[in-house]
Amino acid sequence: MTVDYSGELRPASMQSQPEPGVYPLVFDYRRPPISANSRFSHWSVKAKLVKEVRLASKMLAARIPHMARVRVDLLWVVADRRARDGGENLAPTLKPMIDGLVDAGVVDDDDQAHVTRGTSLVEYRKGATPHMVLTVREVTQ
Repeated sequence: MTVDYSGELRPASMQSQPEPGVYPLVFDYRRPPISANSRFSHWSVKAKLVKEVRLASKMLAARIPHMARVRVDLLWVVADRRARDGGENLAPTLKPMIDGLVDAGVVDDDDQAHVTRGTSLVEYRKGATPHMVLTVREVTQ
């Protein structure tokens, strides 16, 4: 897991300065660990994945300052053009990511007063290493 404020996987020496109030968190998931189409053999299998995603999010968000309100967008970068479901299919992965933000102290709660869920998209990038980017933006209004 690496934090890259440009939203791409690049060496630290090539990273650009982040936009103020915008914090992209890069997860090295080749595919969503949990999707709306996931079928688990036992509830504990899903619970373990939820715990792992939540902890990864907490660790990546550790340096983000506390904010009263944020908007989160989830991007799944893929390396081929196969059809994939984005949007609501990514929600089961997004939820523990947001919980990790709360655990890290970025926001006080994951309710609508503190977190606005933005887009959940799948984006093709030729030659890219598949990964997911959770972008946390401070909402000042």
